[in-house]
Amino acid sequence: MRYGSLKIEKVYWSTREVSEMIGVPEYTLRYWEKHIPELSVPRNRAGKRSWRKQDIALVKELKTKNAKPLPPHNPDPEVLRELRAQVLQALSKLRK
Repeated sequence: MRYGSLKIEKVYWSTREVSEMIGVPEYTLRYWEKHIPELSVPRNRAGKRSWRKQDIALVKELKTKNAKPLPPHNPDPEVLRELRAQVLQALSKLRK
């Protein structure tokens, strides 16, 4: 049996890898996760976020909707409501 031709597909990505993949700063990803309950990224035993394909697809969808990076302190509730609505819309699109 040859293992040289075996291709192993990656299942989990770090926040830094997702940030580089999508072009969104790490702090924005963490902020979106904190303020949008539907975007809950599981954590590993060490407590680090383990982004899955569906999490990355959701964040990509958010970025394509031109979701602006939010200020880290005292966010505008209206902006958060709008962002949450975008997440729910993206989730329904991904589940079809």
